[in-house]
Amino acid sequence: RVKKHDVTLIEGESKKIGKLQIPCKLYEKMLKAPRIWIETPLEHRVQRIVKEYRSIDKDFFEKAIKKITPYIKKEYLEEAKKSFYENDFQRCAAILLEKYYDKVYKKRDNYVLSIKFDNIEKVLKEIKEFILTRTSL
Repeated sequence: RVKKHDVTLIEGESKKIGKLQIPCKLYEKMLKAPRIWIETPLEHRVQRIVKEYRSIDKDFFEKAIKKITPYIKKEYLEEAKKSFYENDFQRCAAILLEKYYDKVYKKRDNYVLSIKFDNIEKVLKEIKEFILTRTSL
């Protein structure tokens, strides 16, 4: 049983994640919930992405790129593909983060809290303080 003061943190996502769909009631609650923006330096994000996706194959990459083609300028798309095929995964990740993903996520500007990422302990402390001071949760 969930108590009124229990809190769940969920990464901001669209209703669909790949082939999966977030249940309507959960998605509605996500849209109404307070949003927190955590700003992480690009170089940290690139390192994390490269580490998580370093073993993807060319077929997976091509399928993923094809899905975002309508949403990214052709010049950036070609540069990302070139970087991938030259095994410059850091450059590929940086291009895709800056020229595609950041533009998608930064459209949402109704954040109630913005945190600059220095280290995980600081971020967790700020989130905890925010939760404890909110009376509407």
